[in-house]
Amino acid sequence: MRITRELTIKRTEPTTIIVPDLQENSVIPTKIYLDNPSFYLNLSFGSIKINLSPGYLSLCSMIDLSDYSRTLMTTKVSDYRLTLTNKTKYEQRVTITIEYVKHAGVMLYEGSYNENEIPKCLDSFAGYGVLRMVIGSATIDEDIKGVKFKCIYRGLYDDFEQLNETDSTAIDVIIPDKYQKVLHFFELVPLNPKVKNINLICYGYNVAN
Repeated sequence: MRITRELTIKRTEPTTIIVPDLQENSVIPTKIYLDNPSFYLNLSFGSIKINLSPGYLSLCSMIDLSDYSRTLMTTKVSDYRLTLTNKTKYEQRVTITIEYVKHAGVMLYEGSYNENEIPKCLDSFAGYGVLRMVIGSATIDEDIKGVKFKCIYRGLYDDFEQLNETDSTAIDVIIPDKYQKVLHFFELVPLNPKVKNINLICYGYNVAN
C-alpha cells in the first residue's frame, strides 16, 4: 500500500506533515520516498528521531524504516511527523510517497494460567490491539478443542468463539477487527472442560493514547 502527497517547500521555512498511523488496518510505514533530495529531513515516530541531510537523500533511493518496526508497533504515540527544511535559494517541489506493509504484531505477552486465573487472563490487555493469540493446554497432548470469548458485560459486545480444526492440540486465534482493542472486556473459556491450565502467547501492538 502506498500513499503520496505533493508539496511546495518555501525557503528556510520548515514544513511538517503527519505520517498517518494505520495500525488499525494492521499496516505500518516501512519506506519513504522523496523525488527531490534537496531537503534536510527530520522524522519523529514516538521515541524514534531520525535526521537526514540532502547528501543522504541524494545517495539513497528511499528511507528504510524496517529496522524500527518493533518500535512503531509498541509505541503509545501515534503522532508520526516528517519535517522538511529547504536551505536552497529557491522554492522546491517534492512528492512524498509512503509505503506501508502488513504486520502480524509483536509478541506482547506469554504466560501460563491455572483454572482460577483463566477467566481473567485477558484483563491485562487493556491498551493493546490484539491481533493473534496462540492458546493451548498446559497438559501435554491435551486438545483445547477451541476457545470462547465471553463478554463480561451483557449487551456490550457479542460473544465469539473459534474451534480448533487443526491437528495441533493448541489453537491459533486470529482476533476479528472489532474485538482487537476490547479483549479486556471478555473472559476466556476453553471449549474442552477438562482443560484446567493453559499456556498463552499474545501478538499485537500498543494502542496510542
